Amino acid sequence: MKSANLTNEDIRKLYENMLRDEALDNYTFPTKPSSDGYYHIYVADSTKKTGRRAVKAKTLDELKEKVYELKLVKSEERKLSVQNTINRNRTAYARFFSEAAFERKYVWEITKLEKMISFTQEHQRKYPQYLPSYALELQIAIPAFRKYA
Repeated sequence: MKSANLTNEDIRKLYENMLRDEALDNYTFPTKPSSDGYYHIYVADSTKKTGRRAVKAKTLDELKEKVYELKLVKSEERKLSVQNTINRNRTAYARFFSEAAFERKYVWEITKLEKMISFTQEHQRKYPQYLPSYALELQIAIPAFRKYA
């Protein structure tokens, strides 16, 4: 493939192949099939009790494709999990702090925040079974404040 004749589609395929090769470099693939005629490999899988999943295929290329697909599924699940966390935090912020008086203030202008945090922590140490509603609100707010500090 000459570099002068590359199209956007060719570049995209090259990039996808590069990403695929980088992902597969983390695994040591067998050089010859097992006695049953299949190539076998173990892939990390946190959903399984043993923490890994056995993958087998008739050809080495097929085995690499299966491993890559498993890697893609796991990374997509992680992205979805992160997005869910972001959405949950945004919803909680909108629920508890939207239109609040201190929302328009800078973090360093909120002087009572440290007192509120220390009071809540002390209260939780004394009464670990009881969690007042404002404590939950502070637990949600503190990461947001630290983000903008």
